[in-house]
Amino acid sequence: MAKAKRKHSTRITLPDPALAALDNHRKLERMWLDLENLEEMGSPSPTRCDVDRRHQAAEEAALKLAETKPTTVAGAAAMLAYITTGPTGLFELGETYWHETAFRTVVAALAEITGSGYLQGHAS
Repeated sequence: MAKAKRKHSTRITLPDPALAALDNHRKLERMWLDLENLEEMGSPSPTRCDVDRRHQAAEEAALKLAETKPTTVAGAAAMLAYITTGPTGLFELGETYWHETAFRTVVAALAEITGSGYLQGHAS
């Protein structure tokens, strides 16, 4: 009996952009929280302006994460896990302004990845 030839995909798999956006937010959020802790301990450095700039960068990264559509199920799962637990512990839905956007982005991505067409006939 002849062995069936296995077809190899020539498609190039690119890294999931949601994972990069998640890592970026995690890094910027940690930098902001570290600076804020230093300020609270009375350190002369950083200044309030430094803390505010880091906070703004983390907020911008959060929105970018929320709007970045995962391209893999693993990316979607990582994004959902991060949205619900975040870098500092469990979030409550609605605690931050970008959660709803992120959830909708993941739902749309999973519908696209799986070809389920779930969003057809549903408000997005």
